[in-house]
Amino acid sequence: RLEPRLRDRERDAAERAPRLADLTEHVFAFLPSKAGVGTSTVALNLSAALALLPETRVLLADFDLNSGMIAFMLKLDSPYSVTEAAENAFQMDENLWRQLISTRGNLDVLPSGKINLGYRIEPAQVHNLLDFVRRHYKVICLDLSGNLEKYSVEIMHEARLIFLVVTAELPSLHLAREKLSFLRSIELADRVQIVLNRTSKRDIISAEEVERLLGQPIFCRLPNEYRGIHKALAEGRPVE
Repeated sequence: RLEPRLRDRERDAAERAPRLADLTEHVFAFLPSKAGVGTSTVALNLSAALALLPETRVLLADFDLNSGMIAFMLKLDSPYSVTEAAENAFQMDENLWRQLISTRGNLDVLPSGKINLGYRIEPAQVHNLLDFVRRHYKVICLDLSGNLEKYSVEIMHEARLIFLVVTAELPSLHLAREKLSFLRSIELADRVQIVLNRTSKRDIISAEEVERLLGQPIFCRLPNEYRGIHKALAEGRPVE
């Protein structure tokens, strides 16, 4: 690790540094309306699907430091996580990066690691880390906790789109409205796309009612596929 004074100087330099022109714009943040709505499942399976496209190298990074699920879902057993990536953000290079990630085909995964409630990721670390990965990947998918930590807000400012995942249930929709209001207050509402997850014909609240409650259209609807997702989890892979 860097000495504190050197770390401070490099952080200040990173914040002043100009952005490079060859950075990918395909950066997507995944934000749950509330815990348990399936956001990590959506992020994982979209990332895996994109990685099947020709010449498309994809990074999936789990920034839920409280209850990240990506490593569990893929049965990864890596000693490294976003914590180590953040701590080395100002000296990151390809050799170090290859040690931190786990690879599945064209999909690279950076897990959240063990629960680390007191750990803070600084905005300058996010800035520098994303500059590095945007030079090396065509698509970057970032799974967030939904707690709107300072670093999560910084990530959303860097994202091209923010996928707000909701279910057709009143607690989920209530918190989705609260988060939409917050995102409007920091001028990010225009990047939000609503993903209605676990839909079925038996939903009490219709998709049209969801749109009315949230005040914006649904970007996509995903069916409730419990058996397929359960099988994929048991085997440590994406859904077919």
